[in-house]
Amino acid sequence: MEVDLSTQKLGRAHRPEKGQSASPLASCPTKAYLFSVLGGTHSGFSPLGPPTQGSSFLATLGWRTQSLQDCRCDSGWRQSTLNRYTKALRSRVAIFVAFNLCLAAGARGGEGPASAPEMVRLPCNPDQIAHYTAYRVRDPIRIDGQLNEQCWNAAPRSPRFGDIITGRPALYDTRASVLWDDQNLYVAFWVEEPNVKATLTSYGSPIYQNNDVEVFIAGRDAYYEFEINALNTVYEAFFIWEDAYDRGGFAQAPEFQRSNPKVKPFNGVGFTTHPRGPRLGSWAWQFPGLKTAVHVDGTLNNDADKDRGWTVELAFPWAGMKWLAKADARALPPKDGDVWRADFSRFNQYKAPPPDKDSGGWVWSRHGIWDSHIPECFPYLHFSTNDVMNVTAAKLRGDRMKRPEKPKC
Repeated sequence: MEVDLSTQKLGRAHRPEKGQSASPLASCPTKAYLFSVLGGTHSGFSPLGPPTQGSSFLATLGWRTQSLQDCRCDSGWRQSTLNRYTKALRSRVAIFVAFNLCLAAGARGGEGPASAPEMVRLPCNPDQIAHYTAYRVRDPIRIDGQLNEQCWNAAPRSPRFGDIITGRPALYDTRASVLWDDQNLYVAFWVEEPNVKATLTSYGSPIYQNNDVEVFIAGRDAYYEFEINALNTVYEAFFIWEDAYDRGGFAQAPEFQRSNPKVKPFNGVGFTTHPRGPRLGSWAWQFPGLKTAVHVDGTLNNDADKDRGWTVELAFPWAGMKWLAKADARALPPKDGDVWRADFSRFNQYKAPPPDKDSGGWVWSRHGIWDSHIPECFPYLHFSTNDVMNVTAAKLRGDRMKRPEKPKC
């Protein structure tokens, strides 16, 4: 969302193509728009008055005053009729606006969070959001942070992370991969870092105050935030859209109840005008069965030498995602072809020197603003039941057939 967030686009009025005969509405774009988009029928239109009983109810809501004045197709209307409908315009416009807001709010579908009215512009470009195929693994992965299993070598890796705002390549290399089986969603990070540092050691500490990597997993009505530093210290939070809090059953769970001191209102970080409105954040919820591990390739908190970086290995059990899957009854584990939305990022306490405009936040897929809490900007995860080792072997065989030389590693 994430989740394919669909938006309903209301286009221009349908006008006859060149050479077609024009209807009574052909030269009046305002009326044609209402009839074609809102369901009106030309058969119920009378050029001498308002839409007749045979036309759509929506078409009786009226049109903008100026458009009525400018519409030459209605020369047959008596001025008194125009004045009569203009007088009632304010109430009709109010109904029209309310109805369209309901339409926009109801235009929901796909995977992940609900759709927003198109009139609100999100900071990311939907055409540039990353897509990734997550393949299955045959055997469970041992979570030790080493990332030395063959399946991780075979799994597709993300592109090098870019700046969360601009999308420009980041100072140091960061990449991620995703795999899964019937029990877990597995995530791996490769983090280049010349001086690996971490200081926070208590669960729930503000890990974003250290150098960290983060994972967000989105459902339709809620999303989960995970952060970890090089000391394997974890921070978690769970966010629920206010419009889904009661109908989604969240209010019945103690870890989400408003009376809980660890449950607080939340309205984003840099993007505080989200079209879906505010959220409720719970810092009382912990991901059941979560496994984490970190491996440092170097010496932690030692500036006397240079490090290669650190790697992170995570296992999120599907059984712990029931609150994310509940709203749209998505399968746990996913079925072949299912699509989820998840975000992968890295935040640093340093920035690249000028002239780079480094925000300090680097992501798999650009958000366009300093805010990770926008599920509509999360990459798409396409789940495949194909074994990752078989997919890789097939690809290598195909490469050998295309070119005789030995495939590069």
